[in-house]
Amino acid sequence: MTEPLRIRPATLDDADAITELYNGFVTGCTCTWQTEPDLPERRRAWLSGRKPEHPVLVAELDGRVAGFGSLSPYSDRGGFRETAEVSLYLADAAQGRGLGTRLLRDLLESARASGVLHMIVARISGDRPASLALHAKCGFVECGRLPEAGLKFGRRLDLVYMARRVS
Repeated sequence: MTEPLRIRPATLDDADAITELYNGFVTGCTCTWQTEPDLPERRRAWLSGRKPEHPVLVAELDGRVAGFGSLSPYSDRGGFRETAEVSLYLADAAQGRGLGTRLLRDLLESARASGVLHMIVARISGDRPASLALHAKCGFVECGRLPEAGLKFGRRLDLVYMARRVS
């Protein structure tokens, strides 16, 4: 019998599952503004050689990848070295179970434990109220909004910036 819920560091073996999950959002959701499906090779490269302060965590439900989250460099410019961008993706079946909260809190704890990061930034589509609420619940505050910054599925979308300090 498998453990009902487990959050763990992602491995290269998770690339296919992460790609499949993510591509569902690419083709059917505004939570990512990517418009072309991703490839497992790209995900393997994305997972390889990450710094400790930029982890990828996988959420498993009953032994299957039900979501993932990551901290990634916000910018390659040196002045942003203590800032990371957070991303979270949960399968429909995993939503509403507290999994997003656990995953986001684990990422924040990883950021704190790294001793490197000071600020975490989230870029969220303005039409995603559950994502905005999740981030607010975990201490993020809205710090900017770019009206109609994106276009997906023929719809103009606002980009909401939310941020929180690590410590």
